[in-house]
Amino acid sequence: MNKQTYLSIIASLSLLNPITPPILAQTTPSNYQEQPTITQPIIKKNTRIIPQSTAIIITFPNNVQFDAGGKDSFPIILRLVEPILDHTGNIIAPANSRLNAAIVPSNKSAKIIANSLIVNGKVLPIKASSQTIPSVKVTVRSRMEQAQNYAQTFSRTGTATLIFDSETNSNDMIRSMIIAGGMGAIIGFLSPKSVDVANFTQNTEYILTLEEAVNIEEEEFSS
Repeated sequence: MNKQTYLSIIASLSLLNPITPPILAQTTPSNYQEQPTITQPIIKKNTRIIPQSTAIIITFPNNVQFDAGGKDSFPIILRLVEPILDHTGNIIAPANSRLNAAIVPSNKSAKIIANSLIVNGKVLPIKASSQTIPSVKVTVRSRMEQAQNYAQTFSRTGTATLIFDSETNSNDMIRSMIIAGGMGAIIGFLSPKSVDVANFTQNTEYILTLEEAVNIEEEEFSS
């Protein structure tokens, strides 16, 4: 086969099988844009516990005299002598934190009742109390003062009664005043005015016992 014939055959085959150019990959433009991934913080709640029967040591900022024989309580702000710890030993309230409390009468004695604790500017409700604190008798008026006071009171009462009796003369009125005054003096002398007073001295330490456990929930943020 000559060269001319060979070239003719190749040309014929090329016409039967045309060479297809390679198809180039085309990228179709799109408006979609991948959004950045936003990770939400995970909130975990951590519970800290102040166990029941925890001892709370407090002190009075000033001297206080409390009428233990009365019926009224006396609100007061106390200070922590030692920090209050949670069940793991971490500090919940540092020393010198404020404690809202009240002195209340109890069978002519007194007790300290705490109702809240100030921690980092927040009020933490608690319930703690002291043991009974005894009182002492304090004389407010002496026997002579009471005798004089009762004598004057009885005399005025006796005189006021006789004024409404039209048949009473001045001598009877004077006599009645003397008798009533004498009776009042005797009763007053036998009844000195005294009260039951519980004394709380400045900087004296007292122990309160937590009556119920306190649960403190704190939120922790993590990514």
